[in-house]
Amino acid sequence: MEEFEIRDATKEDAALFAEYRFRMFVDMHPETDFESRKKEFVRKSEVYYSGHLGSKDEYSCVVVVSERVVACGSISFWDRPPHIDYFENNIGYVHSIYVRKEFRRRGISKAVMARLHEEARKRGMRKVGLHASESGRLVYKPMGYKGNDSYLEVEL
Repeated sequence: MEEFEIRDATKEDAALFAEYRFRMFVDMHPETDFESRKKEFVRKSEVYYSGHLGSKDEYSCVVVVSERVVACGSISFWDRPPHIDYFENNIGYVHSIYVRKEFRRRGISKAVMARLHEEARKRGMRKVGLHASESGRLVYKPMGYKGNDSYLEVEL
């Protein structure tokens, strides 16, 4: 197995993040044809990453094998108002985790998650959350992720 290196993402990685985020959704929903939405989705995602990679509110990394980026991941940071039980109530939200198919099952996603967790700890985050696909749950649950019955969402 080839060695891999994890490095901080830079603004130059924005187009790659946009493409890999699209592929992530395609993999998560194989029953859906997203091709007609790809161009606009990738364009808007690249704009997002161009503005957020390297910012104080987000940390992103890429995995490199033989000088080729084969995976990526991000975590966004939110300062929330104090909670009655803990005055520092900052959280992180993991997103855009993607590993190219031919590089899966090599521990890359776990290494990306470890890097994101490390950065979250450095920044004083209390909790880290994410939305997971079925296959993602197999990675995240052994890392201690679990559901939270008090968290609800509504689409507006």
